Amino acid sequence: MIAAPSSGSGKTTAVCGILQALVNRKMKVSSFKCGPDYIDPMFHEKVIGTKSRNLDSFFTDDGTLRYLFVRGSEGTDISVIEAVMGFYDGRSTDSVIGSSYEISEKTQTPVVLLVNGRGAAISIAAVVKGFKEFRSNLIKGCILNNVSAQTYAALKPVIEKEAGVEVIGYIPRLKDMVLSSRHLGLVLPDEVEELRDGLNRLAAILEESLDIGRIIEIAGTAPEIDGEAPAHGKLDRPVRIGLASDEAFCFTYADNILLLQECGAEIVPFSPMRDARIPDGAEGIILSGGYPELHGAELSGNTSMLEDMRRKIGAGMPVLAECGGFMYLHERMEDATGRCGRWPAS
Repeated sequence: MIAAPSSGSGKTTAVCGILQALVNRKMKVSSFKCGPDYIDPMFHEKVIGTKSRNLDSFFTDDGTLRYLFVRGSEGTDISVIEAVMGFYDGRSTDSVIGSSYEISEKTQTPVVLLVNGRGAAISIAAVVKGFKEFRSNLIKGCILNNVSAQTYAALKPVIEKEAGVEVIGYIPRLKDMVLSSRHLGLVLPDEVEELRDGLNRLAAILEESLDIGRIIEIAGTAPEIDGEAPAHGKLDRPVRIGLASDEAFCFTYADNILLLQECGAEIVPFSPMRDARIPDGAEGIILSGGYPELHGAELSGNTSMLEDMRRKIGAGMPVLAECGGFMYLHERMEDATGRCGRWPAS
């Protein structure tokens, strides 16, 4: 697990660079994001090519959490978990419940702490020592972010002496390689290769400034774990469910879809942007979140889909719609340019 003292420490950029470096080493890599975040896993799969899932100790019990971790990492050589917020930050200001720390403990995952060194020097040792001693934990190393090679060389022995934590590298200041939430959430087709080129440049830098081999060794200290699959029923017959899946509707949790399939659902992807109607034989539809506001013209212009959806939902077809999918069902929706699209009047 790559964790940090707080949000804004550079976890996302560091994790993406490390994942790319591992992929470039021809390793089979799985990645996970702590908490209910669909954007990072989607980016990891689409741009880096790793198998990516979520881990959430608030929404799942211990056995299910471990089961999803084991299932999500099957067939891979190494798993990298991106923490969320500060390492110990949980569901409330005074609790570690739901925190990255709790997930590391329940999955027995060794942790590398990423510390933002901008504007600090020996104080970094105090931060690392504080995190190491605050709770019994699995912190096995730390990385210094936003520091020069000279600063790293000076601070490494001090931190290891004062905090008792191995320093396994640094990340220099990367003005043109910091990944924003916009890049993670919205990857246009013509941007994928450009982003891959940038990530390969980042991976090359990290191969020089981080001890990637040591990170692999630390990951190898994780013990074998198992988990129990959650009990659920099985339908007497297959039920076809249409799943909206295109550029406008892409925020879907893979584990939820797998669970529906285990329960007997037949998942049929379709595009509200391009298809003329809901898939034939569908007995329900799922409209996930995404970016409908960026595709308002295509969505409102596809009147045959809108009319088919209005007729079938009006006749009682079950629909699960959230976020962007729920926006799509409204009478009117304003797109990113301020234009307002409408459902057909019929």
